[in-house]
Amino acid sequence: MANTPTTAPATVYLVGAGPGDPDLITLRAVACLKRADVILYDYLVNASLLAHCAGDAELICLGHHSTGRALSPDEITDRMVKEARKGRTVVRLKGGDPSIFGRAADETEALRKAAIPYQIVPGITAGLAAAAYCEVPITHYDEASAVALVAGRERDCKAESHLDYAALAAFPGTIVFYMGVKRTAQWSRALIGHGKPPETPVAIIQWCSWPKQQMTRCTLGTVEQVVTEHTLRPPAVFIVGEVVDRAPETSWFAATTSFGLPVSSEPPVDMSKPPRDRLRPVHAVGTN
Repeated sequence: MANTPTTAPATVYLVGAGPGDPDLITLRAVACLKRADVILYDYLVNASLLAHCAGDAELICLGHHSTGRALSPDEITDRMVKEARKGRTVVRLKGGDPSIFGRAADETEALRKAAIPYQIVPGITAGLAAAAYCEVPITHYDEASAVALVAGRERDCKAESHLDYAALAAFPGTIVFYMGVKRTAQWSRALIGHGKPPETPVAIIQWCSWPKQQMTRCTLGTVEQVVTEHTLRPPAVFIVGEVVDRAPETSWFAATTSFGLPVSSEPPVDMSKPPRDRLRPVHAVGTN
């Protein structure tokens, strides 16, 4: 009995932060941030959202492989379990929606095995935010009665792709590729090879809902060249389908930010550099 924990495990909240605009976070997500003792947040999360956290909360950025040390998925789940077992409420803050290419299933499986209570708080995913912020009508009564959300990059551990490109090429609607920048050549060529017309319109949307949002138009046959020539980088989603041509040249959001007008009626909060005493450098975060 000496090793029996004296504190009941606290709840872990897997929270969707939305695509970037801090006004798009849900009230439920804000409530979770306010009560959390520890926040593990992805590098793509808008740092201004951390203003909702309690003043004594521990904020841990999980880092990114291109900028230095990044925690592995196993390290993240180990950390969540360890903190929850201490009786500390944990928020795992993810960009977009936790259940859409956000590894929520992996993390909840680990939490279930550890008998840690958890909840999932949905967020707005970038593929859907593009419909509003870029005015690409991903559903349209004439052209798209269905939407497919597709992983442009699958896990490296897979022996072969689980995507049926013949079915995707014949899909009667809009296709939205996530994580597709580095695999543009593979998925675009596969669609064309299975009969998708190369002149099919494509929109590449970077940093959806952020002030630096940018949409680049091209076609399925030219998207590989555009990505290479413009050295496009993540985060980005690719919208493939005739609905792309329905989008105006300048969306309401692009026009608003271009003229320097605030999108929100609330005053902006500059939390791009949260207080140093509340942050723990990612290289110092361990699983001990």
